[in-house]
Amino acid sequence: MTKPEFYIDVHCHLPENYFFKDINTHIMQWRQQKIMYVVSVSQNYAESLRSIELSKKYAEIIPAVGIHPWKAHKKHIELNNFDRLLSENKEIKILGEIGLDYHFIKQKERYSFQKKVLDFFFTHAEKRKLQLMLHVKGAEADIADYIETRTLLGKTCCIHWYSGPTQILKKLVDLDCYFSCGPALSYSKHQKVPKKVPLDRLLTESDGNVKYQGRVGHPGMMSEVIDLIANLTNQKRNELQQIIIDNSLRYLGKK
Repeated sequence: MTKPEFYIDVHCHLPENYFFKDINTHIMQWRQQKIMYVVSVSQNYAESLRSIELSKKYAEIIPAVGIHPWKAHKKHIELNNFDRLLSENKEIKILGEIGLDYHFIKQKERYSFQKKVLDFFFTHAEKRKLQLMLHVKGAEADIADYIETRTLLGKTCCIHWYSGPTQILKKLVDLDCYFSCGPALSYSKHQKVPKKVPLDRLLTESDGNVKYQGRVGHPGMMSEVIDLIANLTNQKRNELQQIIIDNSLRYLGKK
């Protein structure tokens, strides 16, 4: 089989200054590395505007808008801005990074703000038929229950960097979710995902500019991620890459 030509990163924090301040240089490098698309995830309203700005300059960049659960207790006041943003920008197809986090966020008084923000974006996803990019750390069961109660289209949700209980992983598979895998496959509990999830639900991500054992994540690492998934699943590398490209294009509404 001919080696597939391209890679797709469905989760990268391009609005962060690490990328944003020198984005043209990064884009030129990623083009050489055969990156077809990068989803620019956002953590607040200002970052969401940056993601949209980048998508208008570079065909490779797909904007995702949202409020990260770590920031929900402060940024929930921006929801009216997102109401207008989503009404005025029909090209937005992905909401994220959104979700719940009970692991890194220990202050329980912040959870109600996380749920308020999550409910807002789920409602827009249902109404506008949008995709979701979900952060679920420590809140895997609640996220699964939440998805189960909503009227979303099949394969709407992507679970980002899953490392929670296997039982909940199975439930999320049954709920038709995608799962994005990144460089942490080389050393973390995240390794269970490609071993337990059907191949047609796997996507690749960098979560850049997060560091992996000292290395800054970026879209150019997607070739390495394909290698890691192939090793963990005992799949032929080229065939697996084509499957993941097809999965990604479906998630992105490009196929």
